[in-house]
Amino acid sequence: MAPPQSPFIASIPNLTGPLALGYMFGCGLFGMLIVQMSVYVSHFPKDNRRIKLLVWTVFVCEAVFTFFTAIAAWNNFGKNWGDVETLLIIDWSWDPLPILNALVASMVQIFFAWRIYRLSNKIWISIPIVLVSLVQLCAATYYDAMVIKEKNSISTLLALTEWVDTWLISSAVCDILISTAMITILARASLTSHFRRSSSSLNQIIKFTIETGFITAIGAIIEIILWRTMSENSFHFIFFLTLGRLYSNVLLASLNSRATLSARHGGYIDVSASQNRSVLWSDMTSTLAGSRAAKSAPATINVQTTKIVHQDTELDDISKHNGTSSLSKPAATEFV
Repeated sequence: MAPPQSPFIASIPNLTGPLALGYMFGCGLFGMLIVQMSVYVSHFPKDNRRIKLLVWTVFVCEAVFTFFTAIAAWNNFGKNWGDVETLLIIDWSWDPLPILNALVASMVQIFFAWRIYRLSNKIWISIPIVLVSLVQLCAATYYDAMVIKEKNSISTLLALTEWVDTWLISSAVCDILISTAMITILARASLTSHFRRSSSSLNQIIKFTIETGFITAIGAIIEIILWRTMSENSFHFIFFLTLGRLYSNVLLASLNSRATLSARHGGYIDVSASQNRSVLWSDMTSTLAGSRAAKSAPATINVQTTKIVHQDTELDDISKHNGTSSLSKPAATEFV
């Protein structure tokens, strides 16, 4: 019997090839996430329990996602290899993938919205971010439910275009809002910093925020462009299968960057700008647990100010300027 004629199977490589790439890239990013988790667990054992719960929840979601993509890869390229008709049906193993993707994205986005609130103390900045994040989660949930209800057909997926658009556009908008808010807050903190080294630390954080914050936004934008322009093939699935892994890696990279910044700048922090609050440094600069820096880097805390200095060479200047005594103690900060 001749294979069924369908515009969706006009070019089989354009349907199977992107899926293969998406499965491979997704597994690679999950491997990176495992490394990030190892770094986080070993270096930040005293982080707030809520942060640990978030990190482990995201990791478990990613592990479940990877498990189901492994099943999907086997069904696509093993069990059903050569069966053209299966290309018109979304495999059952894809059922939990959209909601897992959206859930991970929403958790990471709301985490950064919370962090923005802690940095700025302005809830009106964070509320729109949370609302947009919930929109993408609801859109993805409805889309997933409808595809499952209609027995996972490709035609059903195309009929739900507006929900996919809402999901991806709101996700990209949310990421852009987060990056813009973070950069604005940190840039203002850098301008009000009293110490050159502290300003340098903030500039490093700003650079890191730009590099990581826009990665997920760009991924969502590319996915929706491919979805809207080439929905007859599977190229958009490359980003679908990797976008959630990008969110989780960005979350862990942000948390783990505290160790890099602390080591690079000797644990030096300036919290004298009251509008930025000390949480700016408690969530982005932390001493490596059990590291050489934690054992050797001294911390100078002026009793009557909010300036924390970790360099012996600056001790005399700070004491003379404020006319008070100083107290040395090991440097240690943790996520609160």
